[in-house]
Amino acid sequence: MARAHDQNIGGPTARYAGSAEPAPGTWARVKLGIGLVALAALVLFLFQNLQQVDIHFLWFDWTTRMIWALIGAAIAGGIAMAVFATMRRRRRDAA
Repeated sequence: MARAHDQNIGGPTARYAGSAEPAPGTWARVKLGIGLVALAALVLFLFQNLQQVDIHFLWFDWTTRMIWALIGAAIAGGIAMAVFATMRRRRRDAA
């Protein structure tokens, strides 16, 4: 008669070894890894762009470090993406 711990030999992913189905949490770890690599690349890119730049936008003219302009553009892009995704989701749910 098999004991309870003998049925789980090989750990929680052993039953998925021969199947096409990934182990639980695999995609979450993959997404986390991709996100961390992207974050590291973004931080590296930002710190390589510390020089002063002149910004001319509409009727505004100012001088700032490029890192602040890039961070501002990234924040504006993230807000725009969130707004459009919310609008799309609401339109889809209403249909």
